[in-house]
Amino acid sequence: MRLVTGTADGAPLIRLEGDVDSVDAPALRRAIWDAFGGGDTQIVLDLETCTYVSSTALAVFFSLAEWVRAKQGRVIGICPSADILRLFQMVRLTDERGFQFFIDLESARETILS
Repeated sequence: MRLVTGTADGAPLIRLEGDVDSVDAPALRRAIWDAFGGGDTQIVLDLETCTYVSSTALAVFFSLAEWVRAKQGRVIGICPSADILRLFQMVRLTDERGFQFFIDLESARETILS
C-alpha cells in the first residue's frame, strides 16, 4: 500500500493506492488520525487505485466510523472500484452515518464544501 496525503477543497485527503492489508493497517490508522489532528471532522478517502482491503484495515474504517459518528463528522469516499464498494456494502459500512461514497471528486464537492 502507498498512502498519499493532501487536501480536497480544504478537507484532509488520503489516497490509498494498492492493497491495504493487515501490515498496512497501523500506517492507515496513523494517517487518518494525523489528518484529523488539525481539528477537522471531515476526511476524504480517495479509493480510485485501492485494489484490496483486508479485515484488519476494515477494522480501522469501523473505528473511524465510530469516531466520526461521535463527532458528527463524515468520511467521504471517492472513486471506489466496484469490488471495493461491494465490500463496504457487504460489511454495511455504506450504511454507517457519516460515511458517504461518490463516483468522483466533482460529485463529492458539494458535500465537502457544506
